[in-house]
Amino acid sequence: SLARAGIWVDNKVCYHTYAPPRPGRCSTMRASKNASPRGSAAGSETVRFHELAEAWTAGDPLAEQVIDRATSFLGLAIANWVTVLAMDTVVLGGGGMEVLGTPYLKRVRAAFESFVFPVRSRDCQIKMTELRENAGLLGAALLARDAGLTTH
Repeated sequence: SLARAGIWVDNKVCYHTYAPPRPGRCSTMRASKNASPRGSAAGSETVRFHELAEAWTAGDPLAEQVIDRATSFLGLAIANWVTVLAMDTVVLGGGGMEVLGTPYLKRVRAAFESFVFPVRSRDCQIKMTELRENAGLLGAALLARDAGLTTH
């Protein structure tokens, strides 16, 4: 478990990976093995998604806190996008989604539903990508095709 291993997440919980760092906050989720909750990130190591997933599955309270906060913020962000842009589908992907999977997606959905308005926006579908590790490659190929960079 993250807590039993003596690992604290800087500032207790950090997941500002999509926003520029601000004073007093970290830009990536990091853990420091011998730090207090208010300790510095010096000598810290990155907590990988598979480590977080293992700790969460094992019922680790710190991992549960990280997941709760992350899904809440992601659900809120998606709710804002859907409200402003009237989107009907949101597709989530990347390493975290692949490792944390459907249980994580369900929590994101629940958070989204608690924040989104108007109520009709709750019809928005939130899905995980089916392309997994091929998403970037396919995206690059489509950009090349659209730019006329294909060979005949």
